Amino acid sequence: MKLQIIIRFFTVVMVAFLMTVTSKTASAQTSDTINGWFAIIWGDGYPSSGKEAIRYTVTDHNRHTTMLSMDKDTALPSGGILSFNGKYVEIQGERVSSLSDQGVTSEMLNVTSIVMLASPLPEAAADTALAVTGSKPWVSIMCKFSDYTDEPNNIGYFQTMYANVKPGLDHYWRELSYNTVNIAGSNAFGWFTLPHPESYYNPSDTLGGTDLSLLAEDCIAAADNSVNFPSYSGINMMFNTNFDNGYAWGGTEYLTLDGVAKSWSITWEPPWGYSSITVIAHEMGHGFGLPHSSGAYGETYDNIWDVMSDGWANCTNSTDTIYGCLGQHTIAYHKDRLGWIPSDKKYSGVGTIAIDNLALLSTTNYRMAEIPINGSQTHFYTVEVRDRSGYDIKLPDKAVIIHEVDTTRERPAYVIDPDGNGDTGDEGAMWKVGETFVDNANGISVQVVSSTSTGFNVSINQTPYQPKNVSATKGSYPDKVEITWSSVTNADSYRIYRCTSSSTSTCAEIYSGSTTGYEDVSAAGNTVYYYRIKACDNSGCSEYSEYSTGYFKGTIVPDALPAVLNLLLNKL
Repeated sequence: MKLQIIIRFFTVVMVAFLMTVTSKTASAQTSDTINGWFAIIWGDGYPSSGKEAIRYTVTDHNRHTTMLSMDKDTALPSGGILSFNGKYVEIQGERVSSLSDQGVTSEMLNVTSIVMLASPLPEAAADTALAVTGSKPWVSIMCKFSDYTDEPNNIGYFQTMYANVKPGLDHYWRELSYNTVNIAGSNAFGWFTLPHPESYYNPSDTLGGTDLSLLAEDCIAAADNSVNFPSYSGINMMFNTNFDNGYAWGGTEYLTLDGVAKSWSITWEPPWGYSSITVIAHEMGHGFGLPHSSGAYGETYDNIWDVMSDGWANCTNSTDTIYGCLGQHTIAYHKDRLGWIPSDKKYSGVGTIAIDNLALLSTTNYRMAEIPINGSQTHFYTVEVRDRSGYDIKLPDKAVIIHEVDTTRERPAYVIDPDGNGDTGDEGAMWKVGETFVDNANGISVQVVSSTSTGFNVSINQTPYQPKNVSATKGSYPDKVEITWSSVTNADSYRIYRCTSSSTSTCAEIYSGSTTGYEDVSAAGNTVYYYRIKACDNSGCSEYSEYSTGYFKGTIVPDALPAVLNLLLNKL
């Protein structure tokens, strides 16, 4: 008995001790709602490291910035997380605060819902337009940590980086945007000394551990007496150490600078970043709101056709003695996203068209084609032509390049590379004369017909996509089958096939018409059938739909038992 009492006593003491310890280290959670400006910042690791990071933040009316943890599916109903970038939102979630080993309190909001609201500030609303046009000057401010005195480059290096001659960034963005945007008037200032050592901003001394908002606040404050920030639309902050153990960062941040409150384009650059101008171009692209693109291999920096992915490809073909590796163009989807491709240069439909090299400043033909997948506005293919000219001199060859785009993804554009070998710069991803890309499931084909002096003639064909939601249930006529399916965009007729097994080789057409419902009154009893549908228009028919089954009185066929049971459950 005494032993039991002693055990219970020590158990209570131990539990109390553990609860005390836990209370010191565990995170505190409270429900919260924040109205403010949403921002995305992308982190890019050292060349060839393959590391990336994405930070989501919201800044409220008191200029307090909160880090956000978001499940990508939370924003899907509104078109994906990217659609909120720079916008005024209402966010609900669970606020989590924790104390690190270094004694630093951090906050994170685990987001449960996000809704876009009308901006309360007219100037902020105007500044969050997706299109990037006109004059967009940037300023570089060079900041050094209080415990490091090194100044890796002088003021002239950073000022000349914005020049309107190659490889200057004004020259670069003019070529990429067909003179739709320029950064004339950009300038550089510094070096300014920060009020704290490097460890103050990254107390954990880890990759991605830097408090970027605090670092930006102090760097901008240090430069404030020298810079009139409203004269610029973007800020490149150049630091004198690899402050984040390997990341360069770019995106937007909601700030009030010299009385102007808005979402500013902003980057955080370590020395390895500004030593090669392709990195600055990449991070400025994030500042303009561009995400990464990629191949379809689960990697980030493997799309050789895009400065927003593999900006380090073939640098030996495009290197400056002062500013290092030069960036290539970005892809057609990104240019269209920023408003650089006029509507009359963007093709949507079927037929044979001429598409010109995307890098050409002046062109009389199309710059790109867009092909909806299943009639979707957020899921489609883009078709563009790339050639080794201008800043695209580093590309492998002249070819048609196709991307599959899903705007709800963090990286919307995946280059189509059927050989699946992880190399987007080989023949697998380059579509040339006589080659045809085919998506049978969605009735889409793209054929490269012939080469021109400025691009290619391309034939685009799109039959209706496969019908969905095919259902076979007991009809009004005794022991017969009611077949229904969802209508298909652009289809003007449908064909129903009755099959005696799941194999399409056993199918026979039993109906052709324009309705999306049909009752099969000729089905035999004691038989399991498999029904498939095709959608058709004047260009042809889709592939077979997935099958649905109908069961009638009689002996159950063993290999059809699962389908039969499903149908019986539907009849109950």
